[in-house]
Order: sequence, then C-alpha cells, then structure tokens
Amino acid sequence: MVKRENPAHHFMAAFWHKPMRQNIPEYASAFDVVLAEAYMIPDKSMSLIADQIRWARQAVPVDKPMCTVVQCFDTADHGRQANSRPPTPAEVRCAAYLGPILGYQGVTFYSAELLAKRPQLMAEAKKIAGELRTLSPVLLGGKDAPGLGFRPDAKAGLFRMMHYAGKTYVFALNPTDRRIRFHFGGPSVRKPGSAKVLFQNRRVAFKVRGFRLAFDPLTVRVFELDGELAELRVTGGERLGQAE
Repeated sequence: MVKRENPAHHFMAAFWHKPMRQNIPEYASAFDVVLAEAYMIPDKSMSLIADQIRWARQAVPVDKPMCTVVQCFDTADHGRQANSRPPTPAEVRCAAYLGPILGYQGVTFYSAELLAKRPQLMAEAKKIAGELRTLSPVLLGGKDAPGLGFRPDAKAGLFRMMHYAGKTYVFALNPTDRRIRFHFGGPSVRKPGSAKVLFQNRRVAFKVRGFRLAFDPLTVRVFELDGELAELRVTGGERLGQAE
C-alpha cells in the first residue's frame, strides 16, 4: 500500500537473525532492496553470521538487490549489558566483506551516530567503503567464474572468483578464530607469476602450482591476477600457530 501511494521512492527492510528465516521468504517481494543484518555481538560467531547471510541471499530472488548491515555499535548502546562491547576493526572488516563474497550488491554500517563515538571504527568503516567503491565495477559488472573449486579441507574459508576486464579477482576470507593456511592453484596456473593483493601494496609470487598464504583470524584478502583463469582450486585448511 505504501509503495502504491509513493511509487517514486525505493523501499527496503532489514531482517535480523532468527526473524530473518521466518520473514524473508514472505516479505522480500514487497521491497525494492532487502537488508540482512550481520550482527555478531554479543553471542554470534562470524562463521554463523556467514551461514545466515548466505541463507538469506539464497532465499531471495537473484535479481533482488541485497545489502548487509554491519554492526558498528556496542550492545550496551541499546540497553543490553550482558557481554556488551563494541566490535573490533577486524570484526567490522570481516563482516563487511561477507556480503560481496556471498553475492550481495551493497554494504551498510549501523550506525553513523554510534560510529561517531568511536573514531577507530569510523576510520575503518571509511577505509572499507573506499575499497568497496574501488571494487564496485568488478562486483557489479563482473561475472562469477564457474571454475572455482574447493577441497573439503578448505571449507572453513569463504571464497569468490570473478572475471572483469580481462583479469581474475579472487576474494578470500577466514571467518574463524584460528589461523589457517590456504593453497590457491590448479591447471589454469600454468606458469610462474604473481598475484596483486589489493589495498595492501604487495604481490604474492607463485609457481606453476600456485601459491600458499596464511590467513589470521577474520582476515580478508582480494587478489588480482592477469588473464581470466578458467579454473582455480582452493585447498589447505591447515591450522597454524602464532603469526609469522
């Protein structure tokens, strides 16, 4: 009814955790944009949040735009004291990249008023927003590469491979609380070269069999490789000790 009376504006709704599973299938069609809240504090692991975000994306038609809502507040700000704390910059970064990796078109941070109270989180949110703006041509104009495969030992991570403008982009995220090493390779990596690690001013050299890299808890990396790789296999999942 509201949309009928005001057709010039877009309408969106945000869904939170348990009600998300109950309400998204029924109500998503009534809105132009659907938001799924990625709130990990006080008692949700990032892996659980990732599962919920993935489920929400699969429950909504693929042509319906979706955004994640990243928690940037202390639960005490809303009157809940048990286990209250603000998220860390690493948690905000990890939660923000869940959406792009799992097929969402946008990311929002809740909220500007509460972020203003925490300069460190505000700075991280602005940095992430700048990165996603840089990646927007890839995320909105690129194509998912069908040749991304995993061995069961790599299932702890989250990955997405896309082709855009003659290059391959690989999004990789470790949502767990442990340090893990992953190996990226496969038949398409036929000669030595290097992958650019975006936003980190570094490159990772690889041989014919690809490259291995350790991911600290909640670490996100975006790799850029020349050419459109037909196939990339992710293996590993090896648990490591302290950071090297």
